[in-house]
Amino acid sequence: MCFLARHTNNPNKETTIKPYGGIDLHSKNNVIVILDEQDKVVYGHEHSNDMDDILPCLLPFRDIMQGLVVEPTFNWRWLVDALMDCGRKIGLDPHG
Repeated sequence: MCFLARHTNNPNKETTIKPYGGIDLHSKNNVIVILDEQDKVVYGHEHSNDMDDILPCLLPFRDIMQGLVVEPTFNWRWLVDALMDCGRKIGLDPHG
């Protein structure tokens, strides 16, 4: 499954990438958004910063997601470590 996205260094060039999820991490909660191959939001909810709350919501999407992007805020390490321990591919948003 793929969708077309504009390449960030060249806005006129299109690149094919697989769907990703993103986690906007805050001190007490986070917002998880998952896009499908047409760049449509198929999941978008706020969660507590607890892996018992985060992992079950990601489970149904494991087969369509290429990986997750996490905003590298001051408290990101615990989340990335836990997701990687579960076999998730993680990217950090350098603009976060």
